Formats: sequence, structure tokens, C-alpha cells
Amino acid sequence: MNLTLVGVGLMVVYFTLTAIAPLLLSSPRLIIRHPALCLRLWLATFIVAATSIALALGLFIALALRHHVIHTPGHDNLGPFIDQLLGWLSIAAVGILAFRMGVAVQDARAAVSAMNGEFQTVLSSARIERLGALEFAVVESEVPLIGARSSRVIVTTAILTLLSEGQLAAVLEHERSHIRRKHARILAIANIAEAIAPALSAGKGFASAARVTAELIADDDAARVYGAAATADAIEIAYPFEPGVAERVQRLRASKF
Repeated sequence: MNLTLVGVGLMVVYFTLTAIAPLLLSSPRLIIRHPALCLRLWLATFIVAATSIALALGLFIALALRHHVIHTPGHDNLGPFIDQLLGWLSIAAVGILAFRMGVAVQDARAAVSAMNGEFQTVLSSARIERLGALEFAVVESEVPLIGARSSRVIVTTAILTLLSEGQLAAVLEHERSHIRRKHARILAIANIAEAIAPALSAGKGFASAARVTAELIADDDAARVYGAAATADAIEIAYPFEPGVAERVQRLRASKF
């Protein structure tokens, strides 16, 4: 088996996926009607593409090193030259990708650390309440906010005055869905993918789709339990300034939940 051709084939898989994925998986119809499927397809594409390019670069580097160590008498010069050229290019690519990944991961860790610190500070002054089986932390504040971090949903006293009991249950379930489905981790992966290769539309598409589909999936989870109408009203009140909230509310009101 010609291992150089195998490496080229893996690169073809990578570039094909990164070219086709934004065209197929950024369809508004797919995102709106099947957000969970869309997110799974993006994740599968990311895993296959990342695996393909990692294997290809590793193979090219290994072939180049082999030619440095082993000399084959009578072997044509073109093959070793191509392998070594691809090897050097792969080493350069690995260096660039490793640097960009290091920066992206470091930025992500710093952001998470800062958010966790703020969350723990806020949580230290919170009181724990329950609404049926739903547990949440309440913080005294005149700013209406609700959000989730780690395994805890936190709300402000201001938002409690705006929501009915049914609406509060719906937004709590929305936030619990983010926790249960590990959306924060998926968004972090998507953001790192975008930071590593900002010139590729696939990275931007993955990050954008992850943000949108995560919210739609959480909306649907809440609507299945508490009804689309109550969830739509709750989301409109609780997240009035979030991008795309009007479209989300309209989608819920037109749904069959």
C-alpha cells in the first residue's frame, strides 16, 4: 500500500468535509426543524475531519522521517522528495495548529475560570429554592437574569417577579437541558475549532450552529414538559435581549408540542 496516497486520501476527506459541511448543515430548514440532528451531524463532521487531518499530518511526518533514517538503494528520487516535502509542510502545519490550539484552549480556560469565580461569588450569597422537582438558586438583584453553570441553575429575584410559576418552571427546564446535554462543553469545542481555523467556513459554521441549536434543543425540551405556549411566553420574558429570541418564540408558537 502506498502510504503517501493514504495520507493524500485523508487530506481529501478533511477538505471535502470542511467544504461540504457549511453548505449542508447550515440550512435554516435543518436547524429549525431538527436542531438535535443538526448538532450531532456537526459534531460527527468535526470528529471525522479532525481525525483525518491528524492522521494525514502524522503519516506524512513519519514517511519523511523514514527516508532520513532508511536509504533504499535504487529507489527513485521523486518519491522520497515528495514525502520529505509533505513531511516538512506537515511539521509546519502541526506547529501552526498546535500554537493556535494552545492559545484557544488557554483563552477558553481563562474565560471558564473567570466565570466560575464570578459564579461561586454570586452563589455564596444565594438561597436554594425548589419548584416541584426543580431546584434552583436565588440571588437578590434588581436585574432580571437566569442562567446555568456547572450543575446549578441560578435566577435573580427580579425575574421571579416577572414569571408565573408555570413560566418559571419552563425556563428552569430550559436551563437544566443545557446542563444535562452538556451544551457548554460542545460550545467550547466549537469555539476552539473556529479559533484554530478562522479562515475556514466550517469552523464558523460549527460555532454558529452550536449556539443556535443548543438554544432550540433546550426550548424543545422545556416545551415537551411544560407546553410550547408557556415556554414561548417564558422565553420572551426571561431572555428579551438574546439574539434570535423573537424567532425562537415564533417557532415554539408554531410547533406541535
